[in-house]
Amino acid sequence: MIDAMITDFGDSAITGAVACVFAAYMYFIAQKRAALAVIIAFTATALAIALYKIAVYSHCAIGTGFYNVRSPSGHTALSIATYGIIASIISTALPARQKPIPYLILAPIVFFIAVSRVRIGAHTTAEVIAGAICGGGIALAVWYSFIRGQDFRFRWQTALGIVALIAVLLYGQHLPAENLIHKLSVYLQKTRGCNIAIIPSS
Repeated sequence: MIDAMITDFGDSAITGAVACVFAAYMYFIAQKRAALAVIIAFTATALAIALYKIAVYSHCAIGTGFYNVRSPSGHTALSIATYGIIASIISTALPARQKPIPYLILAPIVFFIAVSRVRIGAHTTAEVIAGAICGGGIALAVWYSFIRGQDFRFRWQTALGIVALIAVLLYGQHLPAENLIHKLSVYLQKTRGCNIAIIPSS
C-alpha cells in the first residue's frame, strides 16, 4: 500500500507538471537559465526512456535490449532528473552550510520511488538501475552545462513549496505514456516489418 502511494510521485504526470511549474516560476523571476535546465532535464530524460522502449518493444533496433533490460524505469529516471536538477538549483541559492538541505529532502523521495518500482512488481532491479543511470546521467550533463558555477538568487522556500504543492495536488494522476509507446511500436511494426514485443504493463 505504501509502495503504491510513493511510486505515484515519480509518474510523468507529476514530474512533468513539477518541471513546468518550477521552470515557469524561475522564468518569472528572471532566472531563465535555471528554467531551461529543468525543462531540458525532464524532456531529454522522457525522450531517452521512450525511444529506448520503442526500439526494444518493436525489435527494430536493439532486440531484447541491453543486458535484457527491456523497460528502464521511467519513474526512476524522471524522478532523478527532475527532482535532482531542482535540488541542485535550490542549492545554489543557499549559504555553504545549507547547500546539502535540498538534496537531503529530495534524495530520500527519489530513492523510495525507485525502490517502490521493484516492490510493486513494475520493474526488475536491473530496469530500475538502468532508469537511474539514464536520469542521473542526463541530470549530471544538464548540471554541468547550465548550473555549475551559477549563483541563482531566489526564495528557495517558495520554490520548494511550489514543488511540494504541485506534487500533492496532482497525486494520483497518470499520463498514458505506455499506451502511446505501444501505438508507436505497432506503427513501426506495420511500416518497417519489425516484430512487436510483448510490452510490460508498466
